[in-house]
Amino acid sequence: MAPYQFDKKNSEDYEHNSLLIANAIREIRKNLELKPTIAQLHQLTGLHRNTLSSRPDVKHELQSIKELRKHSPVQEQSSHKDEARELRACIENAKTELVFWYTKVRELEKVVEQLSTNLDHMSKANSYHIEELDKMKKSRDQLSIKVDQLTDLLYLKNGVNE
Repeated sequence: MAPYQFDKKNSEDYEHNSLLIANAIREIRKNLELKPTIAQLHQLTGLHRNTLSSRPDVKHELQSIKELRKHSPVQEQSSHKDEARELRACIENAKTELVFWYTKVRELEKVVEQLSTNLDHMSKANSYHIEELDKMKKSRDQLSIKVDQLTDLLYLKNGVNE
């Protein structure tokens, strides 16, 4: 096979890209904030994702970094810190909700007390009006009896004069 004029340039580019990839992988290995993904390598190197994906050693390195991080105590500590942070946020939310419902219960207790007072007043007023109605019925009955007596008296007086 005859060497082509661009073989030298391709080999130089390949070596240069390999160096960029190696430096980026080293950076990902050191910095826990960088994710071990093809996308992160793309951002660090500027190489196309297909170029990075076509190299099996890159995939293997990224996978080994993922496995290392999965079992590292630093990752566990940070996950514990994240869990603690989440729990604190849940506690704060629970406190806020507790204050809300406590306030709501107090407001409703005041409403119930006011309604109870209103009911008592209405019951007393109702009792008063029932008593007054009974008095008026008795008065009406007495007046009806007197009217009947006066009517009878009138008939008797008219009957005697006739």
